[in-house]
Amino acid sequence: MRILPIALAAAFLALPMQMEIVVQESAAMAKGVGAAGFGDHPRPWADDLLNGAREKSPPAARHAEETVKPEQLEEAAAGPGAHENAILPSMEQENCQLSDAALTARLARLKAAERRLQKQLAGLTALQGAIEALLVQQTEAEKQDLQQLVNLYRNMKPIEAAGILGDMELPIVVSVVLAMKEREAAPILAQMPKAAAQDVTREIARRRSLERLDVSQL
Repeated sequence: MRILPIALAAAFLALPMQMEIVVQESAAMAKGVGAAGFGDHPRPWADDLLNGAREKSPPAARHAEETVKPEQLEEAAAGPGAHENAILPSMEQENCQLSDAALTARLARLKAAERRLQKQLAGLTALQGAIEALLVQQTEAEKQDLQQLVNLYRNMKPIEAAGILGDMELPIVVSVVLAMKEREAAPILAQMPKAAAQDVTREIARRRSLERLDVSQL
């Protein structure tokens, strides 16, 4: 029982010394923290956590990092403009191919139209030849008819021929007179009414002047 009071007395005597030691250790810790700054002291536990996170990263992420190709990195660094520049030449080539096809089709249509025009021109040329042949035949027939009239009036007496021709149209009378010889036409004109004879004379002069004009232009 006497040991307990002695132990308590020793504890009370050692208490001030332990308090001094705690105060000194606290001061030293405070001084160290102030010199290094908050958060500046080494943290080995943080490094261990980071290294562990790297080691525990998902395999898919590590595989993606390892499988990225250099050309993909270059394309990503070049940006969208490089992709557009690569597309433009192919688009221009496609447009050129379309233009060539359109030109070829248009040329084919033009050639087909040219063939049709040539065919139509050949048909028109043949038709023109047929018309000219008919005109020649008509001219020959008219000449034959006119010659028959000339022979008819030539065998008449001048006064009889003048009476008939005086009632006919001027172009027909002029054609008959021009087809006659002068010595045959003069007596007939002399027997025609004066006004009719003057009209026939003027028309003959007009036709002769036109014939001379046509000859001079050849």
